[in-house]
Amino acid sequence: MSVTTASFTYHEVEPISCQDPTADKPGTIVNRIIVERTPIGVPPSFAPIAIPDDVADLVNENVLPLEGEPWPGGGTWHQLCRFRGATYETLPGGALSVTLNWSTRYIVDPVTGSANQLPVVMEYGTRARSTTIYRSGYTVNPPAALNVSATDIGGASLKSSDEGSTVDVTTSNVRLRVVQDASVVPVKTAASTLSNYQGKLNSATFCDFAAYSLLCVGVSVNPLEGEFYEVVMEFLWDQWYHHEQVATIAADGRPSRTSAGELAEVKWKRMARSTTDFNNLFAGDARLKLRAENGWWV
Repeated sequence: MSVTTASFTYHEVEPISCQDPTADKPGTIVNRIIVERTPIGVPPSFAPIAIPDDVADLVNENVLPLEGEPWPGGGTWHQLCRFRGATYETLPGGALSVTLNWSTRYIVDPVTGSANQLPVVMEYGTRARSTTIYRSGYTVNPPAALNVSATDIGGASLKSSDEGSTVDVTTSNVRLRVVQDASVVPVKTAASTLSNYQGKLNSATFCDFAAYSLLCVGVSVNPLEGEFYEVVMEFLWDQWYHHEQVATIAADGRPSRTSAGELAEVKWKRMARSTTDFNNLFAGDARLKLRAENGWWV
């Protein structure tokens, strides 16, 4: 079907190509139109279309969409696509071939069928931190909810216990990546809200990590295409709830000792930090939480 404006006539050329969105890639639509200038005079004369000179006229006469205009067709995620730009190729006789590019980050939830969903991904990487211990076979484990253990940790003092022994404690880097739409949640809103998690421990189980074991170590907001941006929340999980073994210091500033010269008291200690419920990141969206925990396709 051809459409004629004041200065141009255009028609769409088949086929239209589509690529479904995934957790990492946007959904795309590519279509092509052929544009000719409306003939003038008798016999008709076809003036060639000049690029880039005539682009403004093509936009003004609605032959070409404006950047960010929605996809005019139907579909599921397709109708949430927006125009991302065009490429032009002049043809013999003065006509113009225009390739139009459309994309969106919205995906279709395979369970609910809703297309108003945005990707969320969890990433994990195991590592270790080195720390010094003064007792082996301790009988009191690192306390999850306390910054300092209530009692001595028990166990046997190590030889040369002043120096202790270096061991590795298992930790994991945990990263939550969530795509956001700036037309729904402005970037400044996301940045100011999410930065409040920085430096805090989780007060409740989050993605199967026990309370107080996760520390938020970073928040970043990165632009994607068009109106989309990605929020990256970085966490550090610690097997010992971020604790260290610390000898109790006597009044003289030296480690308190028994009559046998061993360290009299060793406790678990960590930096005092505020806590918050990291599950609030999902804002009560059960499907978003489930996709983060089990995979976006669930």
